[in-house]
Amino acid sequence: MRTTKPDAWVGNPLKEKVVKRALRRTLPDEYSDDKLDEVFNLVKARDEYR
Repeated sequence: MRTTKPDAWVGNPLKEKVVKRALRRTLPDEYSDDKLDEVFNLVKARDEYR
């Protein structure tokens, strides 16, 4: 996550899509889109990933 995220990604839809794709590749395949969104929101809320 720390190596994939672009600068100032929070609030930018295109950059957020890059982060979501990185999360999708990292998470197990059985995670649904709802779970992905939940994890994405957790990452988005953490200051060290901004």
